[in-house]
Amino acid sequence: MRLLTMTCLALAATVSAAQAQDLRAVPLPGSRKDDLALPLIVSPANPTAAARLNALLQLTYLDGLAKPGAKDPFSRVRYDMNREGSGSTSALSWSASSQGRLFAIRITGETMGAYPTETVDDLLLDGVHGVGVGGVYLFTPEGLKALATQLATRRKALLRQAIASEQKGKADDDAQECITVQQEALQEQAFDGMHALRLDARTIAFPAALDLPHALLVCDVDLTIALPRQELAPYLSAYGKALLDSSLQTPALPAAWARRVFTGRIGTAPVVPQRGLWVDGC
Repeated sequence: MRLLTMTCLALAATVSAAQAQDLRAVPLPGSRKDDLALPLIVSPANPTAAARLNALLQLTYLDGLAKPGAKDPFSRVRYDMNREGSGSTSALSWSASSQGRLFAIRITGETMGAYPTETVDDLLLDGVHGVGVGGVYLFTPEGLKALATQLATRRKALLRQAIASEQKGKADDDAQECITVQQEALQEQAFDGMHALRLDARTIAFPAALDLPHALLVCDVDLTIALPRQELAPYLSAYGKALLDSSLQTPALPAAWARRVFTGRIGTAPVVPQRGLWVDGC
């Protein structure tokens, strides 16, 4: 999982509350089960939001842009989960669900290189405006600080438990190497990040793991923390509350969206959009 900078997505400030939230993800038309195909997001009631979310997926995951006039947004490009050039994507699966006005997609890819690796990305999307949602918008600044402290405390406790379990287990060189790596991580790594959000009917989870190279993945520890939505309610921004509760007034995008300026390149061409999309955690 990572910070993803998107470009050139014009955002409407408000969307009518009368629009039905009927976004759903479907298999790409014409794709087979063994294709490395992303889902296609559709919405008869809100096609603008669906189009923006399809553009988000394409800009995030696909190597290149679709040809002008293509029948579907992904007709010329292939899925690219491999971000470090160390292998090729051999399998892809995805799942999607809706909660309130939020649309959650999980994309799982298997990369075959020097080491087989599974990568899981959780994307939380605003089904009204068709943009990505990170913790920086879902929670208030004060809520983010409180959550960061809580996450760090709980994740360190999980890592200490993992180290204690290793120490009580088989005393071989591999186990000792893992203990050393995990103890170093406990001293050196920050554990307060919200790089992705995972949503279900009762909780919001904050996925995390140790930042280890391929050769040491056997020593990794799942540091995901799931907190009840009721417990998180005091930390939510007005925008976040309205996304989770469809009975509230349709939210406007946070003002910070309009103030963001991003730079980047498409091929060799420099891009400096005045508005953009950043799928981030904090």
